[in-house]
Amino acid sequence: MTLSARTLHWAVPSPAFVPPCSPTTASKPPTGERWTHELKWDGYRFQVVKIGREVRLFSRKGADWTERMPAMAAAFAGLPARVAQIDARMADEGANRARLARCTE
Repeated sequence: MTLSARTLHWAVPSPAFVPPCSPTTASKPPTGERWTHELKWDGYRFQVVKIGREVRLFSRKGADWTERMPAMAAAFAGLPARVAQIDARMADEGANRARLARCTE
């Protein structure tokens, strides 16, 4: 049996929300060569789910923001992956740079 585009459309599920892991608090950051640390930018945590060219952007609580951010959804749709689930933080780089500059003065 050969799968046509029509058959494949029904065989592949639509992108769905999966609850993300939540960070936990600690008295100090972990150490060692296997740990990498990064700055935490102010922004919104999103889950990007991509199946084929269909992309959905979900807030950390599962609200679908795809229609509010069509340019972002289109950018993720262009990724060279058939299926992807990405835990992302979307931030205003300009605003965060300004805050970082104030903190380092």
